[in-house]
Amino acid sequence: MKEPDAASGKLPDLYGDKKLVNDFVNYRLSPDFTASSFAVLGIEDGQHENKAIWSVYPTINGVPLQKKAAEVVVNGDRDIVFVKRENVKLPNQSSVDDPRKAVPVQKAKDAIAENLKLELVYDEENGSWLYLPRTVEAVNALTGEPVSPMRTVKEEQVEINGQADLSAWQDSFKLERVLKAELQLPSVPVDIGEETKTAAEKNGRWDAPVTRAGIHAVFDKEKKGWTISVDDEARKEREEPLSDREASKMAVNFVQNALISGKKSFLVKEMSLSAERPKWAEKSKDYREYTYAFHEVFANGAIGLQPLYTIVVDADRGGIRSVEHKMTKRPETEEKLASVKGKAATDAILRDLEVSLYYIYPEYGGQTPSLPQLVYLPVNMETLALNAQTGEPVKRVPKEKQTDLEKEKGKKKKSEEE
Repeated sequence: MKEPDAASGKLPDLYGDKKLVNDFVNYRLSPDFTASSFAVLGIEDGQHENKAIWSVYPTINGVPLQKKAAEVVVNGDRDIVFVKRENVKLPNQSSVDDPRKAVPVQKAKDAIAENLKLELVYDEENGSWLYLPRTVEAVNALTGEPVSPMRTVKEEQVEINGQADLSAWQDSFKLERVLKAELQLPSVPVDIGEETKTAAEKNGRWDAPVTRAGIHAVFDKEKKGWTISVDDEARKEREEPLSDREASKMAVNFVQNALISGKKSFLVKEMSLSAERPKWAEKSKDYREYTYAFHEVFANGAIGLQPLYTIVVDADRGGIRSVEHKMTKRPETEEKLASVKGKAATDAILRDLEVSLYYIYPEYGGQTPSLPQLVYLPVNMETLALNAQTGEPVKRVPKEKQTDLEKEKGKKKKSEEE
């Protein structure tokens, strides 16, 4: 639906319009569909900027399957302005786990509570200090035990004494030399340019310059960040992949020699596929990679909510595959924070936590099992927080984002087109 120029511009309700969406999809699409617990807010310059994007799931045995069957977009005036239906193949309901055999929901909540930890962050967008619950895994609905994670996260706080010549980022000739040296690709051409497409034009697609030159440096339209990427063809595959220690050293060295000048502390989060491969997955068909998120550490112990730099290291090819920088606002003052830790803090989060039965398809290296798994999910975890100065609960605004799987689909689609 094309909105009038005089649209109110009000922000939508990301939580309260679930009944509106369910009434619509049950009447227009299928009585077996159900809306997500909350909507996400459309990103700036995106197709649905400042509108509520609701995911719609099919149900099996009365339980939602976390596989998007439709998307419904609602504006601030509670008008449904966009609907997209997906073709979803469902397994036979007799072949999946029976929800009647699920353990009581309280047992799942207890397992989640036992593993819940809080992280002190500075939310650059809102200028607020928050305690956020760390990612909590799903709970196996038949056993009440946490599900083994498909990806592992390791954390290490490091102080880096930066040696970078920052003037290189203002001079394309200098930058070309720096990138060739620090990426250890002295004979590979470098392509430096500006992104000309908006988020809406890219429409969720992985994007890179058309010219395949080896190394690409793309600055965004608003000059708020940049992405550096290296084509796979620029390196040969190694006989032995990099270890996580070697990959970590490579990422830290790039930050030290190319990105910062002077001392700066980071909490570095290393993300990679779990070494424990599930029985239904073959050896990963994708290249092995390590992702390093560099979160700035402030004097009061908080970290930046958004990483300042994200570096992906291709373990099989022995080099950095991509580097992303997003400019963020630093706090003007580092406020004194309330002591909201321990049981009182976790109890405050758990009071508002919604735990529900879902069927899910776990994903490991681009592979999923033939049948979904029945789990209890902490479905609204990403919306919960505590104000670190008052200890009061805060409801966060979840934003539209690309999942790793969608990015991978975009890459494959682009490769097929080429």
